[in-house]
Amino acid sequence: MSNTPAATIILGCDPEVTLNIYEDAGSLLFLLDQPEGADAVDIDGIFFDLNTTSSVESLSVYPFVDTAQVTGFENVIDSTTTLSNGASVPQAYDVGVQFGSVPGSTEGEFNDVGFNITATDGTPLTIDDLDLDNIALVVDSDTDAGKVLTVGGAPETLLEEDFDDIHDPDDSAAIVSDDRWDVKNDQLYTDGYNDGKLVFAKVETDKAVAFSFDIRAENAHAFEDGGCYGDTFRVEVNIDGQGWVLLDEFVVDEHTNTFTGSLTGQTFGEDSTSLTYDVDGAGDSVQFRFDNDATSSDEQFYIDNVTIQAEGDACLPLDLCDPAPSEVLIDEDFDDICDPDDSAAIKSDDGWDVKYDQLYTDGCNDGKLLFEQVSTDEPVEFAFDIRADNADKFEADGCYGDSFKVEVNIDGEGWVLLDEFVVDEHTNTFTGSLTGQTFGEDSTTLTYNGGVLDTADQSVQFRFDNDASASDERFYIDNVTLETNPDGCAPVDDEPEDDLEDCWTDTSDDDDDDDCWWWFW
Repeated sequence: MSNTPAATIILGCDPEVTLNIYEDAGSLLFLLDQPEGADAVDIDGIFFDLNTTSSVESLSVYPFVDTAQVTGFENVIDSTTTLSNGASVPQAYDVGVQFGSVPGSTEGEFNDVGFNITATDGTPLTIDDLDLDNIALVVDSDTDAGKVLTVGGAPETLLEEDFDDIHDPDDSAAIVSDDRWDVKNDQLYTDGYNDGKLVFAKVETDKAVAFSFDIRAENAHAFEDGGCYGDTFRVEVNIDGQGWVLLDEFVVDEHTNTFTGSLTGQTFGEDSTSLTYDVDGAGDSVQFRFDNDATSSDEQFYIDNVTIQAEGDACLPLDLCDPAPSEVLIDEDFDDICDPDDSAAIKSDDGWDVKYDQLYTDGCNDGKLLFEQVSTDEPVEFAFDIRADNADKFEADGCYGDSFKVEVNIDGEGWVLLDEFVVDEHTNTFTGSLTGQTFGEDSTTLTYNGGVLDTADQSVQFRFDNDASASDERFYIDNVTLETNPDGCAPVDDEPEDDLEDCWTDTSDDDDDDDCWWWFW
């Protein structure tokens, strides 16, 4: 095998992953790794296409599935899209390889991976068998930060100006104002007399952009780095019209006659040098400007080949999976129930009652209503409908003050307040002390999720605590539900048929192999 890759491809933008493909004695070796010092991402799967000119129809992978990092392999032309955790790429590919530390799964973290593919009929593979423009890498798909990294399209040029055949900055469509700047020798020109701010045209984009230009100083020894004759050259950006932000301020180093950017450290001198500024965060537009503050006409800058380019679509922050389904732990509508004791969802109720197929409590039928403890290690969501009757009768405080609490006990560690409701006597409404949810005399759904409700390792239990002072201060509660609220991905429910177990190692031309895809054992 040659030590030189047959192809080197950069996938993504931020993050980036490097793919090197080697021709290896009739097979193709794929090596994926990340730049040194970059924030690591978990590589979960890669999808790619065969070239339309390739005669190869069926491939196999090594390491064998579930013997090393490779935990899945699929080879169905124009039909391969999905990893076992439900993560999907936006278009169908010919081949997919999945990585993980658990068989049949993307679980575990790999920052670099390698594998070989071969033709199942023994045909030698070369780099020409691959469509190198159609490759997608899925990273971090077991989290909500999952991305698809692709080869991406060429950068889009939003502004370009070489100042050829232009006599004044006003003649350029790329410039909206220039104070006293000039054009000389087909280059933008500024000195201590022809200086001030030169503003480029605003460009519309919501992508990261690269602003670049060539610059050189003339008579660098004439510039001063401070004092009343100090000279500065600034590069600034305005993102979405929010105001000008400094990208670099250049001041001469009088010992070397070079200029160094205050923020990026880029340098230039009397030889033309290309400077580049990468800017992201735009929602709809970016605009750049130069600000030259020189003190003498022999302190000169020449600028050429100004471009603004938007990045290609190489990083796709997508919703890579369908949410994992929730599990209903409690579902009680109190229909055909005469007393809270009749509900399997309720453990105890003090003096609470059931009326009109709804849970009922007042100043006589009050106290703590305790729901059954349920086992779970998933985040949960607790919801119910509630309304007050005779809201004008409730008191906000004093010896007759009334309160209604919603509480939770996680893993048996003790009761934690989720909300305490007290009446607003001016509006006859009740507002939760922690969530700000409100209700009044119309039935309203209250929902609790997140925070402490995401921390269960073993169990959760909820309770209502009503402390009212009169029998005409009433609450009706209905449709109590408790469901898991998972933040992961739904697994792919594609159990392989028994006769598919050996299909990926079968090198025959049997047409039955058309059903071979993402199988695991």
